[in-house]
Order: sequence, then C-alpha cells, then structure tokens
Amino acid sequence: MVRFCRKVCDGLRQDKESEMVEAAVNSKDFRHRLAAAWYYGHEVKPEENLFKLLCDENLWVRMGAREACEHIACIKYGKTVDFGPASNADVSEQADARGLWELYFNTREKKAKQAKEEEKLKPQPEKRSVADILEFEKIGIKEK
Repeated sequence: MVRFCRKVCDGLRQDKESEMVEAAVNSKDFRHRLAAAWYYGHEVKPEENLFKLLCDENLWVRMGAREACEHIACIKYGKTVDFGPASNADVSEQADARGLWELYFNTREKKAKQAKEEEKLKPQPEKRSVADILEFEKIGIKEK
C-alpha cells in the first residue's frame, strides 16, 4: 500500500496539474487521498484541500494530512508544531484540529506578507554604477 501511495504521490509531483491533485483529493480510494496529502507536504503547500483531508473518514488519510502539515510548518517556519487530529479523534476534534492548522498557516502567511511590505517601504541604499564610482575616484572623492 505504501509503495502504491508513494508512486501516486511521485506522479502528482511530476504532473503538478491541479486537476490531477483535485481528483486524488476527491477520489473514493483512500490511497489516492493519502497520496494527495503527501503531495501537499512534499510541495510545502498548506492549501484548503490539505486541510480538508485532516477530517477525512479514513485514519491513514487523516494521519498523512497531519504529517504533511507538521512537515510544512517545519520546512517553512522552522517550527515543530502539531495541532492534530489525534488518531482516535471524533468529528468535532477533527474539525478543531483543521481550524487550528488553518489559523496557524494563515497567521504565518499574513506575517510574512507584512514583513515583505515593510521591507519594501524601508529606504534603500543608493545604488551606484561602476562608471559613477570610477568618476568619483578620478576627481578624488572616496566612497564610504
């Protein structure tokens, strides 16, 4: 089973077509859904479909989605976090875990966007061409 799921995941990673991944997420075969969860983890994509898989009816799929979320958090943010769901979680606990993961990733994305915007607003040092620098040196002005 694991070998099959790994091959499906590798196929999704090579295709990178959203229709194929969407089909795997919505497949009746749990192995395809598990492979889709692995795909999102490998591609470091915290997307809605991954969160949907956290509430899947199949335990393997839920645990694969959970591991994918853990992996993404570790790779993207250097943090080891785990919001579940636990293997014996009921439907409401699964929904809670999904909400926590969504909140975690959305908050981190907002912070990253704010940091980029703030970086753009910072005054940038003046860029000088090599010709300008050589011209300054000719007339005896040294750059700091």
